[in-house]
Amino acid sequence: MLSKIPYLIDAIRNWAIDSALTPQLLVDSKNSAIVLPLDQIKSGDGDSNIVLNIHEQAVDRFQYRDDHVVFRTRFSGRSFEVDIPFDAVIAVFTRETHEGLHLQAIARAETEVEDGEVMTDKTPGKTKPASGKPHLKVVK
Repeated sequence: MLSKIPYLIDAIRNWAIDSALTPQLLVDSKNSAIVLPLDQIKSGDGDSNIVLNIHEQAVDRFQYRDDHVVFRTRFSGRSFEVDIPFDAVIAVFTRETHEGLHLQAIARAETEVEDGEVMTDKTPGKTKPASGKPHLKVVK
């Protein structure tokens, strides 16, 4: 089955660009499969999350490959290839309004379905996520 993640990233990214906003990805830098110049990125208060600008003016060759988002961007004036697996993407949102989507729950659910663990009301040990407000952390 195709992953929903690239479609959701694309939707928020395109909406943000069309709305004259800056789309960003919140990425977990502890994921061992990411390709980022971590030595070029200033880490904040010990948090392992990195915010990447994915506006069309900030990146080149933005595309999806299998289960990764790939693009070229600049860090400290040098061009780098960035490769981020979908399961390392925490959220896609706009810098200005912080509107967007939290994606880790979607990626986790897709993985469970692929592994044959379909979550239902009657599956022992599985619980559905609580409904209500989404829990996004504001990253500045």
